[in-house]
Amino acid sequence: MKTLHFEDYEDFAYAVSDSYDKVKYDDEYNLVDVIAKYEDAKEIIKELLCIGYDIKSIELGECDINNYDDEYIVSICENMIWCEPAKRDGEYIWIESDVVYVFDNCNSKIVQKIRSHEVYEVEINDCEDECDNCSYYVNDTDDTCVHLSYDKNENTHGFTVSKSDTNSYMSYSFYSSDELSHDEIRKMLKDFGF
Repeated sequence: MKTLHFEDYEDFAYAVSDSYDKVKYDDEYNLVDVIAKYEDAKEIIKELLCIGYDIKSIELGECDINNYDDEYIVSICENMIWCEPAKRDGEYIWIESDVVYVFDNCNSKIVQKIRSHEVYEVEINDCEDECDNCSYYVNDTDDTCVHLSYDKNENTHGFTVSKSDTNSYMSYSFYSSDELSHDEIRKMLKDFGF
């Protein structure tokens, strides 16, 4: 499963909308699903409303209100937003969709219940440029972004790199419990074609 990285919920919502425009071209009843926890689902729905989608049915509530603390399925079908819990009677339901986006904080068991030709893991970069455990670098000449992950002792343990152009988006993530040198990271980036 390929991991996609987005700067914020707005960028992600536009990507979902673009995917929906592509699948509905083949059949107006095709759909795109997003699997996310409550906070992420709420933000996604807000952004989709801003884009111009209408609400068809929303079953979304905070855990202390509805005693549900698992994933939700946010769908776009017939240019409408649907949202429902991803579990019924304590079990994940089958998710059949043309494109499915799964947030990185979701339980991996849900992946077994997905039937789709396109399934992507999603990360939202909620980190500011000056946060305590990472750094973020953008190379404007070729739209390459590198995000380094540090531990509390300022040791580098991982990275995420992405590059885009008008036709494609490519991203790789790597994390190790061992410390990584910047030379090791440069070599890996070169091997990945960055």
